[in-house]
Amino acid sequence: MPNRDKTTKRFAAAFNASLYRKYKTAPSNIFIATQFNLRAHGTSIVSTETARKWSKGLAYPSASHLTTIVDWLQLNPSDFLVDLMTNHLIPSLSEGVGNNDANLNIISSQQILDLLKLEIAVVASSGIIVQVNKAWINFFTENSINRVTENFLGKNYLTVCDHALGGEALNASDMGSGIRKVLRGDLKEFALKYSCHSPQKKRWFIGRVSPISHNGRIYAVVSHQAISGENSLKAKLLFEGEEKAKRAGELVIANEDKAARAAELVIANTELLFEGEEKAKRAGELVIANEDKAARAAELVIANT
Repeated sequence: MPNRDKTTKRFAAAFNASLYRKYKTAPSNIFIATQFNLRAHGTSIVSTETARKWSKGLAYPSASHLTTIVDWLQLNPSDFLVDLMTNHLIPSLSEGVGNNDANLNIISSQQILDLLKLEIAVVASSGIIVQVNKAWINFFTENSINRVTENFLGKNYLTVCDHALGGEALNASDMGSGIRKVLRGDLKEFALKYSCHSPQKKRWFIGRVSPISHNGRIYAVVSHQAISGENSLKAKLLFEGEEKAKRAGELVIANEDKAARAAELVIANTELLFEGEEKAKRAGELVIANEDKAARAAELVIANT
């Protein structure tokens, strides 16, 4: 299960960066809740307090809320894909790896994956593809010569990468290597920007790989996202911009945490100072009281003398 606190903070960073990118300012919580609720078709509306928790990294949206946010703000779902899938795992999995689709079992809710526009494939440790989503099937159908529907279930993703030919062979080899490292646990995640041009236009994509654990087995969640249909410079800038926005959002959250801790220290020191002043005040009162007693004692001595 992913670290919930880290996932929530990562979501807040991306959420805030996407809001700023869309509205050119940091919107109020009322505005965020209102804009979300206008788009909340098929899911529940949210309160201003929920919007505040999302932006502050104090709460993580449900799957239905997250799909609405992804569509609204064009949030990159790759950052939260594994968490989404983990929350919707199929209770039991008996993996049969072969060429017969009927022998394959999905590991996460198909409905959740089909809601996302990323092309997604789940790869077993053997390299066999055990689950894909609609976007994956649509992409390969639209790009096949005869428009034949192909889902690649039962095919070995790693073998395809190893035997790629032509100009894309190097990228395919790098992707295969990244998938293997994630499956072995050498990498927590892997990302690769690559070209996949069609006869009609130039295209660039980002391939991302993350691990997911189910029933004691590790799988690789492979997602592909189109980032440009125009030129490589725009693709490169978009990719770098997403990464910088994400890091900036994470820094904002981190700085807010530091500010909160600093405020707590100030409050604690203020309380200590107040307690010190109170003690000093009482000590001063005792000194005055003792001086009064000493003066009265002296008066008594003089009077008796």
